[in-house]
Amino acid sequence: MVYHYTQCCRRRIITLEEVQQFLESGGTLLDARSTGRFSGTDPEPREGLSSGHIKGSVSVPFASLFDTKGCFKSPKKLGDLLDPFMHGSDVGVTCGSGVTACIIAAAIQHAADHGCLSGEASQKLPRLYDGAWTEWASSGQSIEKL
Repeated sequence: MVYHYTQCCRRRIITLEEVQQFLESGGTLLDARSTGRFSGTDPEPREGLSSGHIKGSVSVPFASLFDTKGCFKSPKKLGDLLDPFMHGSDVGVTCGSGVTACIIAAAIQHAADHGCLSGEASQKLPRLYDGAWTEWASSGQSIEKL
């Protein structure tokens, strides 16, 4: 079976070719990978793939969104953590392969649903760069390390 994106769904996705334009136009790209993988100090789980990050992206490790029981932190705590990143022209999420980035997207929605994001931030739906770090690092794009 072949699935086709509707135009609505397509606007929620960022492609490899769009990442640079997204960042240059004031978008904020939140990376869900661990701090070590983001900074380039820990290896990637995929053999041969360099660690580091997309220049201009921001580290928001998905584990930081959970409490000690493995549940999302309270909407207030999520809002406090995420709101500072929500005021660019657009917000995107990414990770290693496009899966854990969705945790950030769900946390944003959870905080917004409870009124814990300020102003315009509460109305923003994040976009997903689902090619993620695996696509970026294996396609010869520039890699930044801290």
